[in-house]
Amino acid sequence: PAGGAVDPKDRLAVWQELETGIDAIGTDPRAADRALGRALALDPGNGLALKYLGDLAFRAGNDRAAADRYTLALRAGFIHPDVFVNLATIAARAGRSAEARRHLERAVALDPGAADAWNQLGILRASAGDLRGARDAFARAIDAAPGRPEAYYNLALIDRREGAERAARSRLEQAIERDPAYADAHYELGAGHLAARQLAEALAEFRAALAGR
Repeated sequence: PAGGAVDPKDRLAVWQELETGIDAIGTDPRAADRALGRALALDPGNGLALKYLGDLAFRAGNDRAAADRYTLALRAGFIHPDVFVNLATIAARAGRSAEARRHLERAVALDPGAADAWNQLGILRASAGDLRGARDAFARAIDAAPGRPEAYYNLALIDRREGAERAARSRLEQAIERDPAYADAHYELGAGHLAARQLAEALAEFRAALAGR
């Protein structure tokens, strides 16, 4: 067919290979890779196959191959927040923080309810000294997933950095309410008690931190 279109007789085969590959990702990555590769051979511009091949490479720690596949998926028109989140992780691991922030901003623009993306964006903004932007990102992470502890913990670190110890303690307690085994939150709460010379409370939190690790 002209223009790179998939031959109609191959369309069913493409979807069968995609289904086989996607189903095998969690149990047999090699079989998944083969099936997705066959789908891509039949339809070289298939963004879904490229995305999942990127996921396989990402899970295997092959960041270069994953980034290549994700970039091709985007060029093929497969625009999905998970692609940008994983590209952000790859960029951050390589020390490209500004690039990682841009990818995460794309992710949350596509899905404002992506709590993980908001939380990661907040961490990167805080690292860059943008505490106001970090606060906004963590607040949005909480709005998206109020039952998860990470954003409360990260807001507590900003509160403490700005000298608002009472607010930091409250945030840490909120994080622990949501995950009683959250070791880092117990440790930071213990550090606050220790700074306030509340030794018994500090010891209890440090013990809880050790138990949670």
